[in-house]
Amino acid sequence: MSGDPRANTNPLFGPNRLKLGVFALNAEINVMTTVPEKFVPTWTNSVDVAQIADKSRYEALVPYARWGSWGPDEHHYTARAFENFTWAAGVAAKTNYACVMSTVQVMTMHPLLAAKAMTTIDHVSNGRFALNLVVGNAMENGMFGAPAIPHDEYYDYAEEWITVVKRLWSDPELFDYAGKYLRLKGAMSQPKPLQKPNPALMNAARSVQGQRFVSRHCDVAFVRENDRASLESQIQAYRQQARDLGGRDIHIWCNCFVVQKESRAVAEKYLDRVVEEYGDDGYLDTFIRIANPTVNDLPPAQRDAMRKNLKRVVGGEQLVGNARDIAEQIARLSAKGIDGILLNWVDPRTEIINFNGEVLPLLEKAGLRAPAGQLAEAQA
Repeated sequence: MSGDPRANTNPLFGPNRLKLGVFALNAEINVMTTVPEKFVPTWTNSVDVAQIADKSRYEALVPYARWGSWGPDEHHYTARAFENFTWAAGVAAKTNYACVMSTVQVMTMHPLLAAKAMTTIDHVSNGRFALNLVVGNAMENGMFGAPAIPHDEYYDYAEEWITVVKRLWSDPELFDYAGKYLRLKGAMSQPKPLQKPNPALMNAARSVQGQRFVSRHCDVAFVRENDRASLESQIQAYRQQARDLGGRDIHIWCNCFVVQKESRAVAEKYLDRVVEEYGDDGYLDTFIRIANPTVNDLPPAQRDAMRKNLKRVVGGEQLVGNARDIAEQIARLSAKGIDGILLNWVDPRTEIINFNGEVLPLLEKAGLRAPAGQLAEAQA
């Protein structure tokens, strides 16, 4: 992505070999736990962490979209989340470096409204906005009365949605659009985004169809891959497909859940406390029912092992140990081709400070990141 004109305002295209971001500051932690010290996403807490990350020159602040409960009842904490566009505009006004994203479930948001809202955030942030596209979520699509379409057509819908948004971001004239799913008459959106040709796009596709969509449209592919042995080859194949289908170089990001303590043994013990002693089995049951029902068909021993594993990894790839352990794990991900990592913690209010003080210097020493002060001088 070197030479991308968006690098003038958006650090997603900036110089660091390894980009960093913070995930899910707008909502309850994306880990199946009721541990008392977990992050509570008040506006004050959210802004405090965002500003710490921004001052340390993290490249991204990424929320996730959530409208309903993924727990055992409608009052479960998984339903407590700030709306993405409003959240991003507010955070953009409180920061001055990091790319501020919104996560949009495309079937819940009309592209005309979305295009205008995202343009507004791009102006508030002075060209630091990006969009994380979520294509399929049947439960929450139903809350909005979205049309019930077969799962294998979700990316067909997304293709129309992003095509309309890109036209609204760029077309100087009124236009009509008549697709299979979307119809617009005399559509236009003014003003246009500051970033050209458009704000950056991210998607976490797993399917072949989804990865082809990413290759055609997105700047960042978000991967969730537990098989580290095949990760490097998968990343290389993804990059080649993006060049072949979209004529573009894409960045590959992943999500990591950090447990940083004075030793690996202490960190592992704390992780057991989080997901075993305080593990949220009601959340797990709902998650399995909605997202992975075949788990319940496994033999009992295998099923129980899978349930335990899901509680430990739902927050993403785990970085567990002391500062040196974590820096080494991050360096290995980078060596395999990971360009950026979204981080989350049980309580980022304190843990990001520990990470910045102990892990960031090791990443700088390894040549993966420049010191924050150096980036600040370059920005000035």
